[in-house]
Amino acid sequence: VGPESNQWIASLLNTPPQLVLQTPFSISKGHLRWNKDAQTSFKADLVVPGGASVSTDILYSPEEIKAKEFIKDDVSQASLAFRLKGRELDLQFNGNLKKETLNNLFVQSGFFHGWLKGDFQAYISLDHPMKSTAQGHLMGEDLIFPRELEIPLEIDKISLKAKERHVDLEQATLVSGSQQMDLKGSLDFSPPGLIFDMDLQSNGISWTDIEGLLGEGDKENELEQGKESWDLPIQGTVKLKSEYLNYERFTWFPFHADITFAQNEIDVKVIQAKLCHIATPGSVKITPQDVSLDFDFASRDQELNPSLLCMSGQSSDYTGRFDLLGKIKGRGKED
Repeated sequence: VGPESNQWIASLLNTPPQLVLQTPFSISKGHLRWNKDAQTSFKADLVVPGGASVSTDILYSPEEIKAKEFIKDDVSQASLAFRLKGRELDLQFNGNLKKETLNNLFVQSGFFHGWLKGDFQAYISLDHPMKSTAQGHLMGEDLIFPRELEIPLEIDKISLKAKERHVDLEQATLVSGSQQMDLKGSLDFSPPGLIFDMDLQSNGISWTDIEGLLGEGDKENELEQGKESWDLPIQGTVKLKSEYLNYERFTWFPFHADITFAQNEIDVKVIQAKLCHIATPGSVKITPQDVSLDFDFASRDQELNPSLLCMSGQSSDYTGRFDLLGKIKGRGKED
């Protein structure tokens, strides 16, 4: 099969870009079943450039994609199976898969730009995370989620162990744009809900980027989804240490906080944060009904002009030094 035939087969099967093979490749024991605008399946044994042998079994329909692959060459041997339906993903992996193999195998490697090894299986539901399960161990680098999952993240590094509904995340480095997050901790997908205890370190957090990741969408639908999200049974703590937190034109250096999730309540305890050279420790509590905050402000022997410039965004001729002690408390509806 050469490039033109490959493109024809890929369009016929509606093959995701991540699964389009390099050419030329040979087919044996091939079986294609095609039904326009309905279910399409393809099973075959293949030999691709670089000498890798592949057994493939792909089923595609407008509702779901299922694939089973067995890959073997001089440096890799692995079996991979996944099923993607809506925002649910079933994933199984066993073996050792290296970058060299993937570069020879796919035109663009959708899941992997690096390597992956382990014996792991998982069910992930983005809409009902408490139903998710995982089993086994997994290590890898440079992993990318399929576009269909609409998760704008790359996994730079990951190492985890899982048993039934408990996951020990030994290391995970997530990248989204210029933001990098290092995670470690534990997750429990227990019947009462999702329980977690995480340490998160970041090179910086931009609220604008977070809003971009969440998407704008229809405001009324967002409000309805927001109400439903409070019903999710999750509880746990994220200990956050970020080099900075940026919101519009204000930036806190650094930003350290403990974020606790409980039923119908989120508590943010800001441990260390400086805004315009002024320390601003305090707390925020968010519930479905309202938001409350309680912050202290403190600064000693600081230059006046830089702080005024930072606060107002405008230059001034004021000079001098200042001490400040203050408090702000408030409570009201979210808007």
